Order: sequence, then structure tokens, then C-alpha cells
Amino acid sequence: MQNLDEILDQIVPIKIKDKGGVVSYVNSAFEEITKISKNDILGIKEELETSSNDYIKKEFCVDSEDQNSKLVQRLTSPLIDKDGIFIGEISVYIDVTEKKNFEKLSIIDHLTNLYNRRYFNEQLFRSIHSCKRDKKILCFAIMDIDNFKKYNDSHGHQDGDKALKIVSKSLADSIHRGSDYAFRLGGEEFGMLFEANSKDLAYIFIDNVRQNIQNLNIEHSLNGDYKVIIISAGLICVDFSVEDIDENGLYSMADHSLYEAKHRGRNKVVFHGSFSEEDDLEFF
Repeated sequence: MQNLDEILDQIVPIKIKDKGGVVSYVNSAFEEITKISKNDILGIKEELETSSNDYIKKEFCVDSEDQNSKLVQRLTSPLIDKDGIFIGEISVYIDVTEKKNFEKLSIIDHLTNLYNRRYFNEQLFRSIHSCKRDKKILCFAIMDIDNFKKYNDSHGHQDGDKALKIVSKSLADSIHRGSDYAFRLGGEEFGMLFEANSKDLAYIFIDNVRQNIQNLNIEHSLNGDYKVIIISAGLICVDFSVEDIDENGLYSMADHSLYEAKHRGRNKVVFHGSFSEEDDLEFF
């Protein structure tokens, strides 16, 4: 048993607080993973995170000596005595850096660093469920670089990859909220999934994205009158306070709008929902 205690002390990071929140115990493994010395934390009063029925999971970053941050998961549960009385709480710490890195690699497109098609499928389901529950407006834009095959044929695939990276960075730079996502759906096709306060604001947002990409001025001499890389976009917004739609319906309507944008001359946003000759919105 003594050998077991020594092993646990080295490999299972533990911190214990008493019922008043005072740190009463930490082990060597805790010092190693958090870089906090026993002398600096024992006897310190902290806020309790649990009660007799709670179980808390949190993640935080720890800077290591090699300048690579570790992602640590803390699992905290109450300590209950034999009579069912709350006497404190215990936290166990787990280094989840490699696990999270692997998960990230599986959902990121390796060329553009945007989320990939696999993650799009997962997030679309979650976003629809969330917006249904909270009665919010969910918007999806599907975008395609116009005449990109001609660009690859004239500039070569290496320059084509560089152009994809530049366009992708412009998309990523447009994202400012945790509920908004940019994806590479495949080839030169991209998607943006986001919440909006109104459909008009959603259209303005995607049209600004389109304009920003044109303003990159990536030379494309075979792209008609534009002579630079441009995109066409199809946009759909669903107000789940009054509407309902599933993943397949949302995607197919946005894709139909993208087709219309191509048909109507490219370098524009076609919005599934209203029509104006001046702003190039289309109604189906």
C-alpha cells in the first residue's frame, strides 16, 4: 500500500479542499502539472466549486518551461463522509494536450486551417439544435471561387494553393464570435455558419466578405472583366422563432442560391428570401 501511495503521488495530480475551501492537500503530481508549489497553495482559502450533488469539469492552459502550453482538464467532485455530510471537495488533474491536438487535427483542413467538411456536418446539426431551442436566426452561406479551374490551369496548382490560403485567411478574419464558423467544404468551395440579429445584417455581412476577397486583388487574368479572384455566394437565413428546417433543407437552399449567383453573373450574393435588382438579392 505504501508503494501504491507513492505511485499515485507521482502520477495522479490531486488537490483537496476542506468544507471551508481551505486547500488541505496537494501531491507531487499536482505540483508537476500545474507548476504550483505546495508551499504556495497549502492553507490558502479558495472558493468551493461543488456541493453535495455537483460534479465540475473545467479546462485551462498551463505554460511549461519549453514554452509549449499544456491544456489541463480539472475534474472536481464533492467529498462526502459516511453520514452523507459534505466535508470538502477533491480535484483530479489530467493533461489532455495530446488528445485535444489529435481532435483538432481531425476537424481542421490541413491546407487552409479552416474547419473541414466533417466538422461542418457536426456543427450544422448542433447549431440548428441550439437556434431551435433559443429561437434565434441561423444563417449559412456557401461560397465558391469563380473560375478557379482556369486559375489553376494558368498559374499552376502551387499558386492555386496559395490563393486558397489567402482567401481562407480573409474568411477566418471575418469571424469574431464563438458561435460563428468558417469551413472549407471541398476544393474551392467554402461555407460560413453564423447567427445574426436580422436577415438584412446577415446579407450585409456576407456581401462584405465577398468584397473583401475581391479587394485582395489576387490576379486572375482569365476571370472575365474582373481580372482578380472573386467569389459567388448563396445565403440562407432561418428564423427559428417562426420557421423550421433541417440540415439537408438548409444546405440545398443555400446551394441553389449559389447556383443563381453564378447564373446572374458571378461576384455577388444571392439571398434565399427576398429580391431587389439593386442589391442582387433573389427570391425563390
